Amino acid sequence: KAHSDPPRPPPSAMATDNKYDRQIRLWGPVGQRRLGTSSVLLVGTSASGTETAKNLVLPGVGALEILDDAPLPAAQSANFFLPASNSSSICAASAACSSLAELNSDVACSFRRVDDLARLGDEEWAAALAGKSLAVGADLPLATLRALSRSCAAEGVPLVAVRAYGLIGYVRIQTAGAHDVVETRREGFHPDLRVRDPFPELRAMAGAVDWDDRGMDAAEHAHVPFVLILVEALRRWRKERTDEAVPRTAAEKKRAPGGRPIALFRHK
Repeated sequence: KAHSDPPRPPPSAMATDNKYDRQIRLWGPVGQRRLGTSSVLLVGTSASGTETAKNLVLPGVGALEILDDAPLPAAQSANFFLPASNSSSICAASAACSSLAELNSDVACSFRRVDDLARLGDEEWAAALAGKSLAVGADLPLATLRALSRSCAAEGVPLVAVRAYGLIGYVRIQTAGAHDVVETRREGFHPDLRVRDPFPELRAMAGAVDWDDRGMDAAEHAHVPFVLILVEALRRWRKERTDEAVPRTAAEKKRAPGGRPIALFRHK
């Protein structure tokens, strides 16, 4: 019997449902929605700048505006994102915007060329930052970066400054207010599982497991939370002791005080 291919979803469904599936698993639909409604200003079309913009366009940032004063020939040799062209009428911001827009049709890409970034005043920077969620300054001269930094602080727009020196570089982050950094994977940190002194609900949950059930198979055993196994093993280890000690050596962890091995399950 011949099997026909399943119908392909329309392009609109592909752009919203399937394209971002892998990253939605990382930060969830709320994070993807926040990314899709954000607007980013990129100042500078250097190689590190356009590479940063690429990594924002591919995941689906809402809008990207490129601001630069460089003509195309001046930036072409160092930036693989720009097409090979000898036309001096095309600016680097325009060429980078065109190349970035091809990567993701969901992103609204635009550009604006100025005569000299160093001559922009506070009002011009404020106008460029209006409605932006983030500003990225790429390989900017220190004076230009300071002016952008002052305007970002005044407008409450976070700033990410990137600079590359061959294979090394740096990233600096400036926020308008307090910026909390949460380290979710601290080295050397041992979580408290409350095994030594389980709270009543945890003790009741461990007691509800039929530890001597000979009918429990490997699949059922795999679904028993390991914390309950530790709680029950410690309870049995303490049965012949008068204190609330815990096993410390490998021999103590394998056997009860009377010398008997601690066995919680008897599989079929």
